[in-house]
Amino acid sequence: MDRFMDWSTDRSIGRSTGAAGKARLPSNIRA
Repeated sequence: MDRFMDWSTDRSIGRSTGAAGKARLPSNIRA
């Protein structure tokens, strides 16, 4: 669950940071 929560947070950050945030997201997890 922690992994999912972290991904959710990173996803929100990604929308603001753009490429920097997307880089933090695992390649195997696409939403």
